Amino acid sequence: MFIIDGLHNLITLKIGLNSFTKTKDGYGKSKDRSFHILNCDKLQSIDIGEFSFSDFGGEFELNNLPELQLIKIGNIGSYSCNFYRSSFVVRSEEND
Repeated sequence: MFIIDGLHNLITLKIGLNSFTKTKDGYGKSKDRSFHILNCDKLQSIDIGEFSFSDFGGEFELNNLPELQLIKIGNIGSYSCNFYRSSFVVRSEEND
């Protein structure tokens, strides 16, 4: 699992090419590999390079990221296999 939770001063997250994957320039479907970014109050952008997390087949979750404005995964027009078989969930929960 890849989890970032409660990094309240994080503003930008940038992950490069072929990061957090077992098969370079490939893809997979491992259901036990999931991605979560949660409770980061100031996070504005997420930029993930090609083929990163390509064998993650579990949940892709973004939750409670009130300042998030940009999500970039791979490159448009380029084969990059990020999160090749993952589900995609974006949530915003209000606290009373």
